[in-house]
Amino acid sequence: MGYLFPYGATRKDIIDDRCASWKWPKASGQTITKCCRGNVLWRVVEIYMKDTGHFERYIACDLLASNNGDWGYKDMTEEDHPYYYSCPVSYLEGTRVFSTEWREGVKEDAARRKARIQKRNALKKRRGW
Repeated sequence: MGYLFPYGATRKDIIDDRCASWKWPKASGQTITKCCRGNVLWRVVEIYMKDTGHFERYIACDLLASNNGDWGYKDMTEEDHPYYYSCPVSYLEGTRVFSTEWREGVKEDAARRKARIQKRNALKKRRGW
């Protein structure tokens, strides 16, 4: 599926809409935590199934984009194995596992970013910055 571009939407409008709580006759949902890394909105979403009393948490990935001044999104979940790995590692705890391969990619990406930051800090220290 492609991107959805609501007419006149700003980036903030899209983020607010994607993070809003919702209620259906048999279920409700809410965003527990969120963060943006570039134009990727990561969320932990909790769903409550009213008929069974079952709660479940999963990771949602919304790609944000602008087209002719309007902002839009493409929604995915871990189950879709998004080829984006900037999800906070902390989001992996307490959420349903759909793709162990994707989760390994998230951990590898976090380790690479951490190593890059440590290398940059060591270089700054050596240069006296």
